[in-house]
Amino acid sequence: MHDAIPFCACLRCPFTLFVTLFVTLFIEGMQIMLITFKSKAATEVTMYKEHARRILEILEKDVERGIITPAELPKAIEKIEAAVADSKAHPISDEVSRDVNAHHNENGDDHDHEKPERVSFATRVFPVLEMLHAAHKMQKEVMWGV
Repeated sequence: MHDAIPFCACLRCPFTLFVTLFVTLFIEGMQIMLITFKSKAATEVTMYKEHARRILEILEKDVERGIITPAELPKAIEKIEAAVADSKAHPISDEVSRDVNAHHNENGDDHDHEKPERVSFATRVFPVLEMLHAAHKMQKEVMWGV
């Protein structure tokens, strides 16, 4: 009867232990890759760590854990808005466009994937910027990694 089961459900089976360990590490790794911004002034904003990294580097804050106090909010908003304006002033460079077009040209797509759509910095930062504005209005802090 054991042969009819596609995988062993026994907790002592090496295969089951391996799968359990792999899934646990995968899930823990996914949690590490996400950052959730929290504030009592707005709903939580969760994004990939790599996307949050740029925002936090602009604010000169640690990526792993931090806080923006009510006193720091006006300067933080100013820095983010300046970065958004700068990103809008400099569209995708020719080099990046050439790289994308090299894989997706008039001869067809040489890979089985869609042409990637660019998500602007302004679009990515918008929820965080809205949170910063709400926190500033209510004089609440913004935290992450806690």
